[in-house]
Amino acid sequence: MKQIKTLVITGSGDGLGREIAIKASQNYKIICLSKSDNVFDTYDLIKPKSPNSYAIKVDISDLNETTKKIQSLKLNNEPIGFILCAATLGQEGGIEKTNLNLWKNVFETNIIGNLNVIKSFLPQIKSSKHAKIIFFSGGGAAYGYPKFSSYSLSKTATVRAAENLHLELLKYGDITCLAVAPGAMETKMLEKVKKSGADIKTTVPITETRDFILKLIHEEISYLSGKFIHVRDNIFEYNSSNIDKNRWMLRRNE
Repeated sequence: MKQIKTLVITGSGDGLGREIAIKASQNYKIICLSKSDNVFDTYDLIKPKSPNSYAIKVDISDLNETTKKIQSLKLNNEPIGFILCAATLGQEGGIEKTNLNLWKNVFETNIIGNLNVIKSFLPQIKSSKHAKIIFFSGGGAAYGYPKFSSYSLSKTATVRAAENLHLELLKYGDITCLAVAPGAMETKMLEKVKKSGADIKTTVPITETRDFILKLIHEEISYLSGKFIHVRDNIFEYNSSNIDKNRWMLRRNE
């Protein structure tokens, strides 16, 4: 296993993405992406420890602009990691009381935008033959969640995206893709969820999720590729020889 040298973090202007970028700057070059000017605040904090990092202000739902800005970077072929935090909550409710036209905005960011970031870096992934890709699913992917239906559906799709990418990119080398349920952290998004009166099952300090994700980046976890795990799963008790291949997967039980 080659160690990851560069981390691409979407949604790094705030919340979990920002926390990960700051902590990871001690050991990695960071490429921060966010649609908010806050991405430059994050960059100012990480630059002293990681001077070769980048800050890119871009709305990842704008596929062409995102690809253009990524392709303008001067990168080598060292192993690269992706932490795909960028997400939008969307409207509260299901199909009855929401504008379905706005659901497209949720999918364009949460799924298509994050996938396009991966696609834009495919030359580096293929050349280095080593990468780790971490999606975030959430409670909306673990059970029915009509309180924020468009968000729930998009987060369920991220689980299948991790499995699909695992199968698609196997041919290029040691490429690990997984979806992580990070727990409910104290972020601006959670504030909106709380105000709606939605059910919140597992609360987790943002620092706990941050450290768990960075451990995934550092450790050998190829046996988890294609899986859907929770931040408090005892994943390090397993390895490639003792893990059930159907464990932590998005499929029905027979």
